[in-house]
Amino acid sequence: MTYTLQQLIDEWKLRRGLEPVRSDAAFHRFDALDIDTYIGRLVDKWYHSLLDSGPDTALIAHDIAPQLIPVSHAATKAVYRLPDGCRRLLQVDVDVSLPPAVIAEPGSTLARSQECPFARGKGGAPVAVRYGDLLHVYSFTTLPDAPPDRVLAIVTPPEGIYELSAEGLDSIADILS
Repeated sequence: MTYTLQQLIDEWKLRRGLEPVRSDAAFHRFDALDIDTYIGRLVDKWYHSLLDSGPDTALIAHDIAPQLIPVSHAATKAVYRLPDGCRRLLQVDVDVSLPPAVIAEPGSTLARSQECPFARGKGGAPVAVRYGDLLHVYSFTTLPDAPPDRVLAIVTPPEGIYELSAEGLDSIADILS
């Protein structure tokens, strides 16, 4: 589901009991904090934190495989440039008929072991490692010449747009808890 900042501010107010306001009275103050701006900044910070480290099920995953740019390709190692805005990888399917790649953190023992051609892959599955804006895919067997069939990732949406699942929207109440 896609939301605007104002929709998320309204949702936060509703879940915190600040909306709907009474309609039989009006009260205006001009020396107070602009609450919408304040909540908007908190919502934006919460959302970007969710993009980086929130549960995968709270966000909308995008298939970025068509946007990968090949950098180099050898028999058991391929390198691709990730598109701008790619925050984190969720799944890499070199071939949808095979098990998905194991995603390893850069610097981990598994990632470091992929530099040895005889140790590439893990249990028959390829291994994918993200180094900055590059995706390295390693396999014990020969990799296809084509880019991976599917690469699911969390990406930064366009400015002013917030993509969330129902679970992600439920976590909005945690702001200022």
